[in-house]
Amino acid sequence: MKPVSAAAALKRASRQRESEAAWNERAGRLFEEFERPARAMVRRAFRGAFSADEIDDIYASAWTGTLRALAGRSHELADDEIRSYLFTAVANQASKEL
Repeated sequence: MKPVSAAAALKRASRQRESEAAWNERAGRLFEEFERPARAMVRRAFRGAFSADEIDDIYASAWTGTLRALAGRSHELADDEIRSYLFTAVANQASKEL
């Protein structure tokens, strides 16, 4: 096995930080972009069963679960795939809350 040089290790760490920063920025953008349609979906599907605060909690919980589930493979997924996964998680979370 080849020893890793200090320069190579620093380059790898730098790329990893850049990748994490890019994902954090993308995740923040997607969180805001998908929030309104996800909230509307819950209101339509559950017809007033939840208050605005409860819908916020449902969305936040679903988003957290989505981030955990997609950890490590987010760069492989298109925004539409993440949206589909998130909306499924929102519906499942809302169903659990009933």
